[in-house]
Amino acid sequence: MPETDEHRRERFRKQRAGYDAARAEMRGRLLAVAIPLARDQGYQWITRQMVATAAGVSLGSVNNCFGTMLELKRAVMRWAVENGDGKLIAQGLANDSPITANIDPGLREKAAEVIAAP
Repeated sequence: MPETDEHRRERFRKQRAGYDAARAEMRGRLLAVAIPLARDQGYQWITRQMVATAAGVSLGSVNNCFGTMLELKRAVMRWAVENGDGKLIAQGLANDSPITANIDPGLREKAAEVIAAP
């Protein structure tokens, strides 16, 4: 019996859901590696290759999950803002990250303290 369009769409939907879940998991794994790299090496200095090597994955995995280096850095900075990471926010402010442009004044103050600390 031939497969109907409805069955084909359902099969594709399930395949896509599995792909999206795996991609989200890999994205989270890469972000978990990129955050400490950005804190230690400097937000502006992280590269796809650094993240791929530290995560033990191919460069293609980083490209597939984030597309561009800008998107990876945006994800790192978004995490920093959402989690109040003053050190990363300070680096983002110093590098004019668009994610830090409209951050909460309390986070901006925390970042200023990080910048001013000896």
